[in-house]
Amino acid sequence: MTETMHWELLLLRHATAVSSFDVASDYKRALTAHGEIEAESIARWVYAEQVAPDKVISSPAQRAKQTTELLCAELGFPTRHVQWVDGIYEASCEDLVKILTTCDAEISPILLVGHNPGLEQLVDYLLGSDCYGRVRLAPATLAHLSLTVQWPYLSAGVADLRRVVRADRLGRATR
Repeated sequence: MTETMHWELLLLRHATAVSSFDVASDYKRALTAHGEIEAESIARWVYAEQVAPDKVISSPAQRAKQTTELLCAELGFPTRHVQWVDGIYEASCEDLVKILTTCDAEISPILLVGHNPGLEQLVDYLLGSDCYGRVRLAPATLAHLSLTVQWPYLSAGVADLRRVVRADRLGRATR
């Protein structure tokens, strides 16, 4: 019997950032001290669950960049290997799919760090039309998906939700 190949996708919404009232530009919103702890907590979970990424793609917006840098530091993943993609900030589901379809077909797992509503829309799309609105990604929430196709062939309904992990609820991750 042939084993079916699976590709792993980790979608992480940036950790908690300062209020938009505290900065002149949404793009430059930094993490709060609590957000820094959340990012490190998610990184420890990723390490403990042995789903450390082979590739990291991140928005360069300040809060996502800080989340990514803290996660990479905890995992020992060199930040020089992070693919910083401007298009992730304010990305639609379609934009995120285009980014992922350019990835090397054999790389897995991939971690994408970004923003809502694009990340939630991407989860819904990959899970299939009957899943719209099922997964909510609060700050510092990671959706772990298993896909049955390689990155260039992403389409609706090709993923299964393995789990959703919120930094503020670690130890009570949903399956």
